[in-house]
Amino acid sequence: MSDMTDRAEALLAAGRADEALALLEPEARLHPGSFELWHGLGRACGLAGSPAEAERAFRVAVGLRPELHDAHYNLALSLAYQGKLRESVEHFVSARTINPGNPGFHETLFPILVTLLQESREPGPARPETLPPLAERPLVSVIIPTQNRVRMLHDALNSVWRQRYPNWEVIVVNDGGEGIAPVLQSLPDDARARIRHIELKTARGPAAARNAAIKVAKGDILAFLDDDDLHASRHLECLVSGLRASGAGLAYTAAELVKEMVRDGTRMESSRKPFLPGLRYSRPLLLVRNYIPINTWGVRRECFDAVGAFDESLRYLEDWDFLLRASARFSFHQTNEVTAEYRVTERTDDSVTKRHSHALSVRSFYQRHDAHGSEWVGLARELYLESLA
Repeated sequence: MSDMTDRAEALLAAGRADEALALLEPEARLHPGSFELWHGLGRACGLAGSPAEAERAFRVAVGLRPELHDAHYNLALSLAYQGKLRESVEHFVSARTINPGNPGFHETLFPILVTLLQESREPGPARPETLPPLAERPLVSVIIPTQNRVRMLHDALNSVWRQRYPNWEVIVVNDGGEGIAPVLQSLPDDARARIRHIELKTARGPAAARNAAIKVAKGDILAFLDDDDLHASRHLECLVSGLRASGAGLAYTAAELVKEMVRDGTRMESSRKPFLPGLRYSRPLLLVRNYIPINTWGVRRECFDAVGAFDESLRYLEDWDFLLRASARFSFHQTNEVTAEYRVTERTDDSVTKRHSHALSVRSFYQRHDAHGSEWVGLARELYLESLA
C-alpha cells in the first residue's frame, strides 16, 4: 500500500490530480481503515476541483486519525471552499489546538473569521439611541491637531478649503510644536476667516489636542483630519448626506493608504492603494481591529456628549477606544466613496521594535475592551496579535 500512496503523491506533486484520483478511489474503498489512502484521496479530490468529494474523504480521515493536524486542517479548507465557513471554524480550531504554530492560520482562518464577524450583529447596541434630525446644512467642525509639520499642515488645510460642502469651520490645535501663524497667513482671506487655532504650550498628545478643539467647536458634526492626511473635495458632503439620511451617530467614508517620502521638504508619493477595502461595518470586527481611520469620520456632537471625549490617558489607539464606546450606543453609517487619504511617511525606524510596541498596545487594549463572550472575537484577536509579532 505504501507503493500506492507514494505513486499517488508523485502524481499530485506533478499536478496530475485526475490520475491520482483514479488510482486512490478504488483503493480507499478496498481499505476503508487506511488513513493515508483517504487523506490522499481528499487531497486529490481537492486538487481536481471537487471540494464536496474532498470533504467526504477528509471526514473519513479525521474519523480514523482525529489527533492529526493535517486531517482537520484539510477538512476545514474543503468546507471553506464550499462556503461552509461556520462549519470550517470548528476544524480549524481543532487543527490549531494540535499545532498552534502553523503560520497558515492567519491566511486561512483569520479571513474566514473576518467574514463571519461582518455577518454578526452581536455584540452591539440592541436599540441604538435616537438622535434628532439634522438641519439641511449643519455646521461641520473640522479638527486638525498638528505638531512640527507646517508644510503638511498647509496641504491639509487646502484640502478642507477645496470642499464642495459650504458650511464648515476648522480648528487647528498646535500640540506644543513650532509656530503655525505663517501657514495660516498664507491661506486666502476667506479660508482664514473660517479657521481658529489653539496653542498648547507643551505637547499633550493627540487625544488632548482633539479634546481642546472639541470644547470650542461650534459644529453639530465633528470631522477630523491629521495634519499629514488629506480630504477629497466631496468628503464633508458625503458625511453630512450620510448622517442626515441614516440618523446614525457616526458616518465614515472609504480611504486610500498613500505611502510617501519627504526629501528636502518635498512630499513624494511612492505607492497608493485602498485602505482595508471590502469590509462592511461590524462592531464585532471592530472589537478585533480598528479599520475606520479617524480622518474618515463625521460624528454627531451628541455622541461625545453621551460617551465622553477622547481618553487622554491613552497615548495611542485613543480613536479606536472612542469608536468602541460610541458604537455600543449609537448606529454607524458606512459610505463606500473614497474621500480621504491616509498618508504614511516611510522611515528607517526599526520595524521590529515598532511592531512589538504596537502588539503590546493592542494586547492592553483588548484587556480594556473585552470580547463579550464571543468565541470568534476571542479567536480573531489571538490571530491578529500573532500577526503583529
